[in-house]
Amino acid sequence: MNDRILGLLGLCYKAGKLSFGANLACEAVSRGAPLAIVSSDVSSNTEKRIRDKCSFYGSRFKKVSYASSAIGHAIGKESAIAAVAVTDGGLSGRLIELIDLSEGSGDNNL
Repeated sequence: MNDRILGLLGLCYKAGKLSFGANLACEAVSRGAPLAIVSSDVSSNTEKRIRDKCSFYGSRFKKVSYASSAIGHAIGKESAIAAVAVTDGGLSGRLIELIDLSEGSGDNNL
C-alpha cells in the first residue's frame, strides 16, 4: 500500500498537479487545492500552519507516516519535502482513499 501512495504522489508531480514545500502548499490550498499532506517529521509550526489553512479553506489535511526524505524521493527530488498539496480533485480523492486504507491496516498514523 505504501508504494502505491508514494507512486501516486510521483504521478501527481509528473502531471503538474502537486505543489511542494510548506509555502507553496499553503498557497495552493488558498487557491483551492483539495488536499494537503505533511510528512511524519514535519515541524509542529508547519503542521499547524497547513492544518489551519486547510480548515479555513475547506481542504482535506492528512499527516502520513512517511519521512520527508521519502516524499522528496517519491517526487524525484534529492531534498526532503515535508509538505505537499494536490491540486487535482480526482488524484486527491484516490490519495485520500489509499491513505485511509493504509491507516486502517496499521501502516499509517494520521
